This record gives sequence, C-alpha cells and structure tokens, in this order.
Amino acid sequence: MKNAPEFFGGLGFAPGVVTGLRNWKIDGMGRLTGVVYKASVWRPGENLAECLKKRYAGTNSYSWAGLQVADNMVPVNPDPHKLTECEHGFYAYYDGSRDYHERGDVTGIIEGYGETIIGTRGFRCMKARIVALKPSGSIAVQVVDRLKRLYSGVEFFKDFHAMLAAHPTDAAGLEYNPETDPDFWSKEA
Repeated sequence: MKNAPEFFGGLGFAPGVVTGLRNWKIDGMGRLTGVVYKASVWRPGENLAECLKKRYAGTNSYSWAGLQVADNMVPVNPDPHKLTECEHGFYAYYDGSRDYHERGDVTGIIEGYGETIIGTRGFRCMKARIVALKPSGSIAVQVVDRLKRLYSGVEFFKDFHAMLAAHPTDAAGLEYNPETDPDFWSKEA
C-alpha cells in the first residue's frame, strides 16, 4: 500500500488494543484474504503479519508477493523487522468512510495489537483478530454460511451501522484536525 501516509504514524505508537475497519476478499475455499495481497489468508483468532516485500536479486526493483512472481526473487528483509522499517502489517481505518484502495467482499472490525503504528486515518499492526463481519449483499447465502462456519467465533451482521454500533472503532486518528496540526489542510490524505 504505497503512498499511504495515513498509516505511517505521525501520532506515535499505540499501547493495548486498537479497533478499526477493513475489507477482505473471499477466496475459492471460502476464506478471507487481503484485498490487495490475496495470498494473505486471515484465520480465526490471532493473525500475525509477515513481510511479503521481495526484490529481484541483484537489483533495486521491488514487487509484492502475490502480485508478481519470479524465480530470482529473494526477501528484502528475511529476518523479522519493525513496522517502522517497512510497509507490512495489517491495515485498518477508524472512520468508516471505506474509501479503500479496492473494494472487498466483506467489511469488518479488527482489533490490532502488538507493535502498532497509529496514523491519521487508521493504524497498522503486527497482530490482529477479527471481531465482526458484514458480508456484501451480493455474496451468495451458501458462501456466507461457509464463512460463518469457518469464522465461528466472529459476530456477523447484516447491517454496517449495526456492526459499528456494536463494535465502535477507535477515534485516535479523528483527533487529527486543524487545531492539532497547522499543516492539516495541505497534507495528503
């Protein structure tokens, strides 16, 4: 997710759990995957982010796993590293505007924890747990039923606003406004 300054932390690190919105795609096995990185399958319970950034051996050109594959690709960061050193992690929004890079099949609420960067519109974290899901109205009933079986510990909703009422997102980034930052009106969103 290049050029996403709202997830790169002008506001510091978050202690504890942070709650936000995100989207998923549904793969052919009925599992939730990332919208951009479809190779990233979300599990029920705790999910641990891993760096998928790769580079061509001997060059400085980059690509992301799942989007471009080549035999000569090697990890840029083969060892675990901090979120501040890379773009990896689980992304989520605070506000519910849902102006995501790409639309998903399912919208939901996650709790992010572990190493977490608080941004102006959302957060990026190393560990996340899905707490609520709202499948799109275009998803077949059979697919929704399979999701409910696979993610049995997660609360499902038919209405987006009911999901937000039951699981409100954090307001950390919403406190970022003209009063808190003199450059508010000139920054890229």
